[in-house]
Amino acid sequence: MSILIKLPDSPSIVWDAKILQKEIIAVIYGLQPNKVITFDSNGVSGHKNHTALYHCIQDICRENRMPRHSRVFVLKTTSILRKYLSILDLPLAYLTSKRTFVSTPLKTFYAWRAMFAHRSQLMWFRFLYLIFSNYMFVNSLQEVCHHGDC
Repeated sequence: MSILIKLPDSPSIVWDAKILQKEIIAVIYGLQPNKVITFDSNGVSGHKNHTALYHCIQDICRENRMPRHSRVFVLKTTSILRKYLSILDLPLAYLTSKRTFVSTPLKTFYAWRAMFAHRSQLMWFRFLYLIFSNYMFVNSLQEVCHHGDC
């Protein structure tokens, strides 16, 4: 069965935690990343798929199933006001996080290009998101797991 059928992209569908964990562990052990980045418990926008990823990664960490060399970080959700400040959120991001990353113009272009590759997701409001969302330009991360210490 296709992963898209087992875990469909939908803000209204709760993913099966066992299937999700199996898929994530397969990817992590296949790639052997030194860093894993996911959403925080709020999922940036409350999207059920995003929050499922957070809870799944937390379970993997708690169960000591994360590779020893992998550190886990979450993308911090910001308030709705900050979310649409675009690049103007940068000073606040630096004040509230030790790990703030700013995208270069080229990387921002790549992010936009990735969004356009998913035409089915491009509703009218997504165009506003591409222009005004701070997440296109500024991202704050928080470490939540390192060497099984969650």
